[in-house]
Amino acid sequence: MKRYVTVLLISLAASIHAAENGGVVSSARRPGNARPNVLLIISDDQGYGEFGFTGNKNVLTPNLDKLAEQSAVFGNFVVAPACSPTRSALMMGRNHFKTGVWGVGPACNILDDEVFMPQFFKKIGYATALFGKGDSVQAVGGNPDGRYVPNRLPSIRTA
Repeated sequence: MKRYVTVLLISLAASIHAAENGGVVSSARRPGNARPNVLLIISDDQGYGEFGFTGNKNVLTPNLDKLAEQSAVFGNFVVAPACSPTRSALMMGRNHFKTGVWGVGPACNILDDEVFMPQFFKKIGYATALFGKGDSVQAVGGNPDGRYVPNRLPSIRTA
């Protein structure tokens, strides 16, 4: 079964990827030069059309619809058929085949020279945090030996 990842809110790295394909569905206006809050929500096993804000009349998603009204929503993000390559592409703003994560398992390691979105945001003054699935966590300060144990990682925060 193919796995679909729907991206509700994507920060700078993924927005570059989506913008190359003209994928901006909507964008909220911010006053002046206010720096935006960035929230990336990834959910497994959902297609693009499974939310009210994407036009589905049968599935009620009122809270996500309200959030989408105030956000930039990207609807043209191309995913890999597996979750790990998709998450690596999101977190680095690159095609998954350029990140070193081509599949799922220990043979798929992130290339050493890749820069993750949280690292980029930290350099420009944002506080970053990761919650939930963290198989890409070694690049943002997770397990010191560079490996990960899926679904057993603590939430991490960098100030």
